Amino acid sequence: MPGEALRWGHRFNVLGFVVGPGSMIVSDGDDHARRRSSVKAAFSRRRLNGWIPVIVERTDAAIDRLTATSDGETNVDLYPVGRSLVLHIVVRAFFGDEMVDRVDEIGRLFQGPQDYL
Repeated sequence: MPGEALRWGHRFNVLGFVVGPGSMIVSDGDDHARRRSSVKAAFSRRRLNGWIPVIVERTDAAIDRLTATSDGETNVDLYPVGRSLVLHIVVRAFFGDEMVDRVDEIGRLFQGPQDYL
């Protein structure tokens, strides 16, 4: 398999202190393949297509909030909007509706490591 020759762990090893030394993104070879196999089903085409309604719903809601609060002349920083949008979609897709109420808390927990990186 062509992907077996790729070595990515060393490029992302600076993330090891955040994600842990056993994370898929900082591993290579057999370790990477074993870790990847545990999440592979979550990223199947059928599963990804199932996320489309959530993506569209959350994106529409974000646009509606922006247009409702914008005067049309003020510049808007889209970074926090996009970050929140991605976080909501990922949490909902990975963990279900039960965790959506904790998205802001999760965002705060990730902010420190993100600022550091």
